[in-house]
Amino acid sequence: NEVSSLVCVVSFERGMGRTPKNASDARPMGSRTTTTLDFELAPFAQGASREAFIATVGEGGCYKGYTNGTKLVLKTFKPDYYNKGLRVSQEDVWMQQRAKDLADQFNDEVGITRYGEPCNIYMRVATLDSFTKDVRRGKKVIFRKWEHFLLEQRIHGTFRKFNSNSGWSSGDEVMDAFSHWTWHKTHTCLVCDLQ
Repeated sequence: NEVSSLVCVVSFERGMGRTPKNASDARPMGSRTTTTLDFELAPFAQGASREAFIATVGEGGCYKGYTNGTKLVLKTFKPDYYNKGLRVSQEDVWMQQRAKDLADQFNDEVGITRYGEPCNIYMRVATLDSFTKDVRRGKKVIFRKWEHFLLEQRIHGTFRKFNSNSGWSSGDEVMDAFSHWTWHKTHTCLVCDLQ
């Protein structure tokens, strides 16, 4: 099975008051779509098996619950992996939801602090959608009709990789503790590949 990368933001706000323990974007998204999704045809980032494209909710409405003008990231498998039969699916979203639930539980039960301030783990869960027609760049098909993609709200800032799904670690004690805790807690799930 493909192991999907998860975006995990470690946050500690100094002088901003206490951060709620479970602030990992728990607002319901809904599924309403009343406008288009505009996206670039060249990826702005990539991982080992997926590409990420900048997307924006079109004017005058919402898309899958995201409002007018919201900056998003559209993620798909690279063509080589897609051609080998790998697909984005609802299972990716369920996996992300499970990781988010574990992060919320970790925040509640462990209560990590840095510099005397709460240091909570936040995860955002993607939305699944599919293309309604082939999307081309010139004559080349970039996305196929009915190909699924993940859609996430864009997070701005500097990203740092904390650990991988092959055993590498940057040595960040909080993130490694969280990964270890997920296995200890579930005995079936190890949340890793955190950034």
